Amino acid sequence: MEFTIDYIKENLDFWVNENLLSPSEFEFSKILEANLQDENVDFFYKIFQFWDSRQDRLSLRKLALNYNAYHKGLRFGFTTFWFDEYGWLKNENWENIEVIEFETKGFNATNKITLGKGQNNMWSYGLYYGTPFAGGAFGLSVYSKPFDSYESVYEFALNDILNKLTEIAIQPNSAQRDIIKQIKYKLATLKKVDENNQLSIF
Repeated sequence: MEFTIDYIKENLDFWVNENLLSPSEFEFSKILEANLQDENVDFFYKIFQFWDSRQDRLSLRKLALNYNAYHKGLRFGFTTFWFDEYGWLKNENWENIEVIEFETKGFNATNKITLGKGQNNMWSYGLYYGTPFAGGAFGLSVYSKPFDSYESVYEFALNDILNKLTEIAIQPNSAQRDIIKQIKYKLATLKKVDENNQLSIF
């Protein structure tokens, strides 16, 4: 039988009508149904092939989450994908990765920004921020916000980590103030470069 979107829909309808799905799987089936379009047939074909080769029970939860990762990756030009040993989709192939670390004095915490460029020249970032009392992180991934240039993602990431550190540093000590000062200096330098570029146009 030819593998088509109609074939997937027929299977979803069968699982739903025969009450073969758990409540959570039923919700995921609705997500999939909304995204069953001809341009996505290659993704669904490959993932069904993968499950057939493993002879595993098809997990609609994993299918829906893998589709989401695939769809998010397209924003960065990641059209090639594969599966790890547990059946999770992998599609990230970042270029020009740059890590900008901020020196931390007086306490043990990581404060850094990671920038990366996708296959279609769209950029994104991840960051780590923290003080001795609080912090957070998210890595560079297909779920991150896309930017169309290095300059725009760099400025946005600097402002983001500055805002996050300012929020958690209610009574900042000298070490925390030093990190914030470093970030503000980079932002000021970036703004000065931009202003000089604008002047050079005229």
